[in-house]
Amino acid sequence: VEEKFREDLLYRINVCPLTVPPLRERRDEIEILLEYFLQEQVAHKMPTLSVELKYFLLKGYDFPGNIRELKNIAQYIACVAGVREVTILDLPERYRQNFAQSQTRQETVTQEGMATVRYQAEHQYLVEILTKHHGVIERVCAETGLSKARIYQMMKKLNLRPSDFRAVKME
Repeated sequence: VEEKFREDLLYRINVCPLTVPPLRERRDEIEILLEYFLQEQVAHKMPTLSVELKYFLLKGYDFPGNIRELKNIAQYIACVAGVREVTILDLPERYRQNFAQSQTRQETVTQEGMATVRYQAEHQYLVEILTKHHGVIERVCAETGLSKARIYQMMKKLNLRPSDFRAVKME
């Protein structure tokens, strides 16, 4: 038997529906809420969070449990906080694993970004120099100090041909 929510009751309580976006979409609120929840837990000195932990909580973690999860993390931090600063290693294993995964993702994104920037820079440089010398490889080699083989290798990688840069004779 499939039980459904009574439709007449839904219309009674659904007068003014309220949609609250998840915490991961309201990152600017995380720090304020974290401080509030920590202050609720500690009577005297606020725990000091390491830069790495603070960055992870504010920017690197998605909080699938939303505000309840943030509150639980604050309670946990208050419990483990002592005289030293709290680090990522003080959190439960699932947070440490998530941190390690986010670090790996960040490194991958950074490497991919750098490869894209390098490709774009090489492409722009080679297009400019080939345009300047009208696709004459000997002149490009003379100016850059690179061998013909290296120039052709770069052109192949960047999908460029010398003929694309040669001036067309108009009659």
